[in-house]
Amino acid sequence: MTTSLPNIDNIQDTSAFNERAFVPHEALANNDFQVYNVCCKELTLNELYLCSKNA
Repeated sequence: MTTSLPNIDNIQDTSAFNERAFVPHEALANNDFQVYNVCCKELTLNELYLCSKNA
């Protein structure tokens, strides 16, 4: 996946998790959006962390 994600190595820091982080503008321009949306939408922060690591 080429879309930039917030730094989630420190899962305690939730400041980067905002609306733009969940649906980055860059993702709208490529096929990553479909996968990113299905995989990561409405998950807990820990689930999002695992999802992004597996992407």
